[in-house]
Order: sequence, then structure tokens, then C-alpha cells
Amino acid sequence: MRPLRAALLVALAAGCDPHRRPASDATRTPRHDARPAPDAPAGATMNTPVIPDSGSIVLRATHCVEVRVERAAPSPWRPARPGYQARDVDLSLRVARALKGDLAERPGDLVEVRVSQEGYASARVMDALGGVWSDVALAPGASVLVFASSPSHGLAALVAEPACSVVLAAEPFRDEVALALASEPLTLDALIARAHALGPALQWVLAEHLWVRRGHSALTDAPTRAALFGLMLDPAVSPVARAKMLQMADDLAGAPDATGDYLDDLAVALFDLVALPAAAPLRDEVASTTLPNLLHLDERPRDPAAVFARHPDAYARARATLRAWTGSADVSALARWLR
Repeated sequence: MRPLRAALLVALAAGCDPHRRPASDATRTPRHDARPAPDAPAGATMNTPVIPDSGSIVLRATHCVEVRVERAAPSPWRPARPGYQARDVDLSLRVARALKGDLAERPGDLVEVRVSQEGYASARVMDALGGVWSDVALAPGASVLVFASSPSHGLAALVAEPACSVVLAAEPFRDEVALALASEPLTLDALIARAHALGPALQWVLAEHLWVRRGHSALTDAPTRAALFGLMLDPAVSPVARAKMLQMADDLAGAPDATGDYLDDLAVALFDLVALPAAAPLRDEVASTTLPNLLHLDERPRDPAAVFARHPDAYARARATLRAWTGSADVSALARWLR
């Protein structure tokens, strides 16, 4: 399965973990799933599983901590690699709460740390900035969520790279991160209902976690497919969440054990996505690349009758969508396949 082009998933760059990992944890074993011991540090929380090579940052991290910036003192910018500049920022961080993992500090404690940021020194440079703190607004009063993987329980060690792997603004990520961390005992229906309720507050973290943790079941289970594709098609979710779910669904279509039913149902969902006004930033890429690749239009095309056999109403919707096409992409091959 050809991956979606980065240009149309640009929304994912804002705060996304840059390290792509497999789309499912179906064969992975949690390192632990423990409650804090009686002698655990004061900031201890009930832990969700830790799976070091998981595709979900919620599971991969040993710690997730919310902190508030009380003071930020940046140094002057200095030359760095060609096209970039760098600086250090001395921070006073106040612990708000530990969301995952044992933390030595208590809520309200103040910790002095130094982090590094990279910035652009030239308008001609387009590559992503290095360092997890570079895209983070560090003005006093800002609250951030820090994801880290470390045997240490001290905040100073957790915010330092490479232990610290992702830093996100607490808003709009706070609610979806909390839901992802609480999701293990929830049924899929309950979790999906709460994800829908987040609306635009649903960002990439929970979208990623849902597909990593529950997505593999979609290969063989129709209700799981319907629930996950239905969330992707919810007009209220953020563009970032929709793009992430599309990416994860497309990745899973390339799995060796991807079933024909999964591929057919994904194709039907993608035709509906193309017609969704809220998905406008994605529809050119989906109609001109993702769907043609999924349907093998350049090789041995899948049979339209088979694809839509379990979704007879969707065939008419798909044809109507292409008849009313106003996008910039060439969808003639897809239209011919539908005839």
C-alpha cells in the first residue's frame, strides 16, 4: 500500500511523534501493567501498559506528566546546522499532575530545567525542526504534556532528551490523552462513543492509540470496522485526527493478513470520505491515489460488484460523488472503474 503523501498530512506535523512504528500492537506483550507499590513516589499513578515498541505514544512512554511553565528564560539564538539556529531555554516548571508513571515530585512542586530549541535561520529551509521542544510555545502560563521513557522518576530527567520523546500543548490534547490513558478497560463501543463526544478536541494521540490498540481486530470483525471508519467520517473531529485515522487505516490495508472484507469496507468508507465537506483537505489525495491503489486500478482492478456487494447503497453514493467532483485531482480512472 503506497503511503499517503506527506503534503496532505501536513496537519500531523504539528505535535506528532515523528517516529513511525507498526500500526498494531496485536502481537506485542506489555512490559508491565501495575498499580503503584505501597512505597512508590508521591506522584505515583495507576499505570497503563508500557509497550516500548508500540505504535502508540500513550503505550510506548513510561511517563506522561502535565506541567505548567512558570518562567522561561531563552538564550540568544546561535548558528546551528546550515539553515537553522539553536538556543537553550531555562525553565521553571510546576508539576500539575502525573498522568502515567511514578513521579518523584508532588503536584505543585517547582523544578528548574534547561531544554534546547531549534529554529529556522532561512526561509528556504522546509524540513522539520529537530528536538521535541522546538515547536512548543514556552511562555509563562503555558501548560504542556510531557511523554518520556526512562527508568528515572525525576521530572528533570524526564524532560531531557532523549528520554523525552513528545511534548504537546495541554490544550487541545489534555482530554484525549486522559481518555487514551483510561481506555484499557473500556469496550470498543464505549471508547468510540467517548471519542465522538470529544468532537474537535479529538486530535492525533487518541486516534493513533485507537488504531494501534483496536485496529487489528478490524481486519476480521465488521462491527470494529464500522466503529473505526465511522469515527474517521465524523464531521466534528479535527482534521489532524481524521488524517491520522486515514493514515492508520491505509497502513493496515497493507498488512499481510488484510482481508478482502476489510479492503472492501475501507474502499466504501473512502468514497464517503471524499464526499465529506469536512474532509476537503484530504479528498484529492484519496480520490487520485489512495483509492486507486487500494482498488489496484493499475494492475488487476478489484471487481466493483464485489467491493459494493455488502453496501449496495454505497455504489450509488460513490457514483454521485464522482459526478459532482470539483476537486483538482484527475479521477477519470476511478470514474471508469465505477461504470
